[in-house]
Amino acid sequence: MKQNFRWFCKVEKYVANNQDYATEARSKSILNFKSRNADILNNKIKPVIFRKFVETRFISVNTIIEPNEVNGAGADRFQNVSQRHLENVYKYAKLTIGMPTTQEELKQRANRKVAPDEYNELNPMNDAENIVNDYITRMGNELILSDLIDKFKIAPYGWKDLAIIYIATELHKRKLRDFTYRNQARFPLNDFVNKALLTSERQLIGITSVEGISQDLINNALSAWLTIFNENIPHTSDGNMLFDTLLARLKVHKDNWHAVKNEYENYPFAKHLSELSDKLGDLLAVRDPKRLFENIYKDATFMASLMDQCRNIKDFADNSISDYKDIKRYCDNNEENFHQLDDENRNKVELLKAFFQSDSPANDFKTYKDIYKELKSAVTEKIKTLKEDAKVRYESIFDQLKALANENKVVPTIYADREYKLKAIASLNSITSLQLTLSQADRYLSDERSKILLEANRIEQERIRKEQEQKRLEDIANGKKPEPEQPIVS
Repeated sequence: MKQNFRWFCKVEKYVANNQDYATEARSKSILNFKSRNADILNNKIKPVIFRKFVETRFISVNTIIEPNEVNGAGADRFQNVSQRHLENVYKYAKLTIGMPTTQEELKQRANRKVAPDEYNELNPMNDAENIVNDYITRMGNELILSDLIDKFKIAPYGWKDLAIIYIATELHKRKLRDFTYRNQARFPLNDFVNKALLTSERQLIGITSVEGISQDLINNALSAWLTIFNENIPHTSDGNMLFDTLLARLKVHKDNWHAVKNEYENYPFAKHLSELSDKLGDLLAVRDPKRLFENIYKDATFMASLMDQCRNIKDFADNSISDYKDIKRYCDNNEENFHQLDDENRNKVELLKAFFQSDSPANDFKTYKDIYKELKSAVTEKIKTLKEDAKVRYESIFDQLKALANENKVVPTIYADREYKLKAIASLNSITSLQLTLSQADRYLSDERSKILLEANRIEQERIRKEQEQKRLEDIANGKKPEPEQPIVS
């Protein structure tokens, strides 16, 4: 067997080195060699190997496998011994059987909703979870995900990266491990899975221990929450569960108050709504349960006061914003009229201006509505009086103009239209405009009289010219020499 195998190898080497450039005679020799080699392989070497394979011992890691420990013959025997060898090399590989093998399966199983008390003494950790958790503990309770995968993908484990990631999610659900990403604590489970599936992100993901939270701190947080939001959360000793509950409720409050702030952001009182929205956002961004509880407890008094203030503002806005806007619009539109009021009413104007700069409009709003009504009444009365005076004055003017026009036989279209002017006066709502209209009355009368008198003079000149023309025609008809045309003196 040994000699046959040596000869077989020599011939194979000779053929490989010479067949490409062989002469015709050498080619024939090579063909003979190949034929004899095939006969040696099939009839002298293979039968011996097949016969000895059943009797052969195998070395796997540091273990010798005796022939009688392997079943089968030929290819089946080789497959069985190979499987035995792999089991010796990767002796913990079976521990991940049944774990996710695709990314989609991993996402579905990792993100499924966990039932209350699902991970209790009746559902203990499996061997793979125990091994991984103990290893993280030995590494100081803090490990990079890429290092964890590198550890367990090699012998004696040989676990797939998807299985290792899944084990980490199970330890998280058992509240034994937390995740970090770029030093962001309490990285959400769903986000962890998405990032962990990217090889480039695994260096940035950390796995840490879950920090214990004292019952006193939990109780303080619950009490502070009641003080701030007037919401009673059931008593618990599970700090992590409470953390998740508070975050969910904080998000609801943040979204609600952010919407209120956006609705009224152009008003001075929106500063408190912005402050509350920002404060809730700051709390929502905290990813460490202990720090969140401490912040809620520390700021309870301030937050409760701010919350009460914002509730008052929202109640005011919901019930009175229409009146608020009407009063503001009236003040903006009557700025000019306010300047024409007496000192007492101008002081009221200043009070209203200060009110519209206030960040607490709910306080004494009824008082300011009364001030607005008093101002509106004063402006209305002032305008009404001025309109009456202007109407009386201009009706008198038009009576004079009518009499003058009748006296001079001038048609009404020559001077201003009475109805048009009186309607224009009636449409005025500006005190200044009405005062100006009154102050211009005498000039208006003078201007309109001039129009009438000019028209009367034109009519008189036309009459004289016609008379002169008539006399001239009569003189010509009577054979008289016409008199020279006389200039018409206006």
